[in-house]
Amino acid sequence: MGQGGARGGPWTWVAGVLLAGALLRLLAATELVPAWEAGTRRAAFPDLYPTLAASLVDRATLGFAPLGASITTARGPAFPAWLALPMLGGLRGDRVLAWWASVPGLLGALLAAWATARFGGSPGRPLALAIAAAVAALHPLPVFASARGMPDEFCGVLGLTGLVGWRLAESSAGRGRILWTCASSLALGLAMLARATGALFLAAVLGTAVLSSRAALRRAIVVACLALIPALAWSIRSSRLEGRPVFVHSLAAYNFWLGEAQDRFGFAPDPGRGRARADDLMAREADIPAAQASALWYRRTPEETAQLEEALTRAATARVTGDPLGYAGRVLRGLVRFWIGAETRSTTYAYAAIVLPFLALLVAGALSSLRFPRDPLSLALVLAIALHALFYAAVCPMARYSVAVYPCAALLIGLGYSRRGSVLPP
Repeated sequence: MGQGGARGGPWTWVAGVLLAGALLRLLAATELVPAWEAGTRRAAFPDLYPTLAASLVDRATLGFAPLGASITTARGPAFPAWLALPMLGGLRGDRVLAWWASVPGLLGALLAAWATARFGGSPGRPLALAIAAAVAALHPLPVFASARGMPDEFCGVLGLTGLVGWRLAESSAGRGRILWTCASSLALGLAMLARATGALFLAAVLGTAVLSSRAALRRAIVVACLALIPALAWSIRSSRLEGRPVFVHSLAAYNFWLGEAQDRFGFAPDPGRGRARADDLMAREADIPAAQASALWYRRTPEETAQLEEALTRAATARVTGDPLGYAGRVLRGLVRFWIGAETRSTTYAYAAIVLPFLALLVAGALSSLRFPRDPLSLALVLAIALHALFYAAVCPMARYSVAVYPCAALLIGLGYSRRGSVLPP
């Protein structure tokens, strides 16, 4: 194949993948997921992000009214702000918002393909671009989660953007370095405003810089300082509302006990039964009234959220310090549940069927990429994925949370396939 064909071929494939991804996500948002929710009697948008978005548009504040608390500290503002964009044009239908929630995954697929072309080590494997795009755009788990209005893929795309921007800043000089540093910091800052765990992407940058050089560490500290500005500004707002220190948003201890209930009791007949068991466990362990534990989180005021979180935090600390070996076992089991875990057995089996082939590609891509000399991007991607897995294994390991690392995993797989000496098939 001539040089022109080598250049044109892979991007034609990427365009085809992105088109297929757009159609799949449109079908999932408008037909497949609504039909599944109706058949299983699940509510659309279980985390109520469209309600938060409407609050931003209608009342210029982040809250769940009229559902409950007029203002909330249970969520960050970035994903509601994204969903608010079509609302500004009068588009508030469930199917429109579900599809719009899926758009970041397509942007992440394009970025993964572009970064594979930019940083890949072997121009003889142009198929790598299409593979990276396909993993990000077409994998059923991110498609399903985003169509249900969950912010994990949105956060993951911002995290990937921050890592790629940081890598471009490292390879640039002068004005280019300044621009890419600012772009990376902005993306990482927004990732933290989507989920507090977006800070793990920033930790991956800092960890990679520590292993590189003092100059790289100094530049990474600049990125961190800039990225933390919006997150700390929102943290001040949340802390004032709750009357205690809060990083971006609350409910960390609440999620810890959701994970503890899953580990203790195993699969539930249905998600509602599983959540009820978790509420009972929280009430018993934190020594609080059952009604307080079972109160829906979107009906709590910031003060009520703070009271519950403080009680659950004390109970979680006692659980960990009282049985450290037992908790270590829970974390080890959580490393598996992070990728395939769900509240019901049938859903877990379904996740396993679609995730295990992906994990095989991810491991192969990581092994291949880390063999490539002096490549900080691959190391940062590996660290970001590993930190997410460890954090959620320790708190609340569920497959839906793993969606946040799929954009990074797509790039890592693409890089691994593109580089010479890859352990992936030629």
